[in-house]
Amino acid sequence: MNDQYKQHFIIQTMFLAAIALWGLLFFQFIVPATLPFWLGLAIAFLLRPVTLFLAKHLRLRRKSVAFTIILVFYLALGALLWGLASLLWQQLQSLVTALPVMYAENVQPLVHDVSLRFTGLLTDLPPRTASAIATKVQSAAADFSSGLTSLSGAMVAKATVFAGKIPFFLLTIGFSVVCSVFISVDYNHVARFLLRQLPPRWQQILLECKAFLLGTILRMARAYLILLALTFIQLAIGFYLLRVEDWALLAAVFALLDFLPFIGTGILLVPWGIFEILRQNLPLGVGLLILYAIIAVVRNLLEPKIVGDSIGLPPLVTLVGMYAGMKLFGIWGLFAAPVVILLLQFLNGRGYIRLLL
Repeated sequence: MNDQYKQHFIIQTMFLAAIALWGLLFFQFIVPATLPFWLGLAIAFLLRPVTLFLAKHLRLRRKSVAFTIILVFYLALGALLWGLASLLWQQLQSLVTALPVMYAENVQPLVHDVSLRFTGLLTDLPPRTASAIATKVQSAAADFSSGLTSLSGAMVAKATVFAGKIPFFLLTIGFSVVCSVFISVDYNHVARFLLRQLPPRWQQILLECKAFLLGTILRMARAYLILLALTFIQLAIGFYLLRVEDWALLAAVFALLDFLPFIGTGILLVPWGIFEILRQNLPLGVGLLILYAIIAVVRNLLEPKIVGDSIGLPPLVTLVGMYAGMKLFGIWGLFAAPVVILLLQFLNGRGYIRLLL
């Protein structure tokens, strides 16, 4: 390794460290302090293609079309949220009404049956062993009760903190809505102002990255929609074969849960399967656990390939990148890692950065 190569390596490392530091400061301090502006800019950016399309084909002023589009967007969003909230409230009311019946018909008989089986098991054991087991069970029950009490207290504390943040959250939403309206009406001036804050070379890089990332994100969305459809088909077939009531509706709900971060089909299928086994409904309980195993295996096998093929990365690179992103940044890193890898590959191919590829 000659001195010139060492010098180049040190300069490149310091340059990347400076970029990382500026990025950390930007996302740690500047973005939170100006969050309504960035949320408004994101909404205006997402609605801009519709604005341009309608302004071109209807031959209307772009500002008028932009204001109308964003007004319609917020009206539709408000109606959707109101409808979802009303539906959720109705379902919660029905659930609260049905809980006592569900407990009396399902949970209470199960607890009574398990208690009788446990008591019968203890009577067949030597007195010393039975006493030791009973002591352990009582200790475990006490720990469980203490854990529930602690969990309840923690949930109350979290709820109190969340309630205290609601006014600020609503204020942020209000500012974001106003910002999105102003930015949509005057999008070109805002975009040019932001671009002027960067050197000319970086402006070109940013514009090329934007065009590249838009296509990449659209292809990734298509890939995850395919995975969502596959999960729904597996759930629908499984529920139908297991003779579950409302199998199509349940398959749709479970598939959507599997698509959400931090939530998957296992969070419902596994407890449901165990509960049915404890109720001695072995065919349904074992079938639900097998169904979850099939869905998990199929998803883990197909996700790297489908996502990798959609964005042009080898499955192995996609798999390693997704795992590294999840370990470093959680579930969001799982989704963002393939995009970051592809962006680095794009910048390297254009000669903007130099990687050993």
